[in-house]
Amino acid sequence: MVKDNHIAAVGGIDRIAELMKNVPEGLKVEIEVLDFDEGIKAAKAGADIVMADHFPPEEVRRLHEALRNINPDILVEASGNITSKTAVKYAGCADIVSLGELTHSPRAVHFSMDIEY
Repeated sequence: MVKDNHIAAVGGIDRIAELMKNVPEGLKVEIEVLDFDEGIKAAKAGADIVMADHFPPEEVRRLHEALRNINPDILVEASGNITSKTAVKYAGCADIVSLGELTHSPRAVHFSMDIEY
């Protein structure tokens, strides 16, 4: 997975595209993108999955359609501030929808592991 900080650390998405030439065949690569143009560059670089971070549903749909014209097998993931209440808006826009609240915002559950004898 190539996150936004990785992209910044190497100098941008164009540099990531150069580095992608060194990825061994068969290794899946996911690239997080912050806008439509980065998504196009990521697809052209050979990403298997493009993560659209903080995109509204209509922009995810537009990116998904554009990327499928570049590579019909590419997957698009919607991520960033998507909740169980807003996830339905992304149905049909992306192949994968990630909800951070599943791991960072669960409600606490009280339980006990008492042993009775």
